[in-house]
Amino acid sequence: MYYEGVQKLDSAEYHYRKVLRYGYSFEGYKGLLSVYSTRGLVDSVRKYAPLYLQSVDEANAKLRTDAVLNICSLYLPDFYLEIRDAYGLSPLELQTTLLLCLGISNADMLYILGKSSQHITNTKKSANQKIFNDGKASSLRRNLMQKLGCF
Repeated sequence: MYYEGVQKLDSAEYHYRKVLRYGYSFEGYKGLLSVYSTRGLVDSVRKYAPLYLQSVDEANAKLRTDAVLNICSLYLPDFYLEIRDAYGLSPLELQTTLLLCLGISNADMLYILGKSSQHITNTKKSANQKIFNDGKASSLRRNLMQKLGCF
């Protein structure tokens, strides 16, 4: 940022904090970490380094899930629109459902979605209930494949 480049670190800190208030955690924490590193404030660096790393992980998870949605909308457009619009799925339920349609394993789903195994199981149950009126997590993939005409 300009203020950091001209060594006006108080102004840079102010603007990075303002960026955080608008929801740009990646940029805000990166900037604050840089300001505090330049100032040599070790305690602040210790505080903001994990927050910056967490924001990096969140940004990467968002990119991965956006990629899944884009792939499904390109290759399964009718199915994608129906699943997205007709059943009132939450964003996580939609993403989980589409990952299952793409044949993504549970282990990969944990990585892509950044959720626990139990959270994904509960999401599958909920999505299966909404789409097929079947509350079993284990049958969601089979039900989806039948709907797509793969079985």
